[in-house]
Amino acid sequence: MRLARVVLFYSGKSNVQTWKFFATLSLVLFWAAMNDIKKLTRKILRFRDERAWKPFHNPKDMALSLVLEATEVLEHFQWKTERECREHIRHHKNDVAEELADTLYWVLLMSHEFGIDLRKALPRKLKKNAAKYPLEESRRLSHIRISRRIRKTRVKKVP
Repeated sequence: MRLARVVLFYSGKSNVQTWKFFATLSLVLFWAAMNDIKKLTRKILRFRDERAWKPFHNPKDMALSLVLEATEVLEHFQWKTERECREHIRHHKNDVAEELADTLYWVLLMSHEFGIDLRKALPRKLKKNAAKYPLEESRRLSHIRISRRIRKTRVKKVP
């Protein structure tokens, strides 16, 4: 509720003031999320170390585990239409969440083991992707794809 009031307050300000506010807010939320990532990573390390699994966590096996967990996410959606996928999520949300959590486990563990700071890596990658996929071109292509999808799904009348 407080955030809604702040947003309403800034909606009456100039574009520059509004932009600065939301940029600052985004950074604050981003750093809060990164703090949560540090906490999650510490929990993962404690879990692993309590079980003495570190000797088995070499780069190849961690990467394999990440891929295997990602395929378990994929299994939930294999051979399903978009509608069936949404229905599946509604009925199996906890199962999908567990598989996503398993995947995140390996991402966080690997980033820790490899000395990769995700707080720096993710914004850098997003910036790189923004340059690779310019906004206007991406939107134009998205509209084309949506139009094609709509045409494909239209049922033709049989004479």
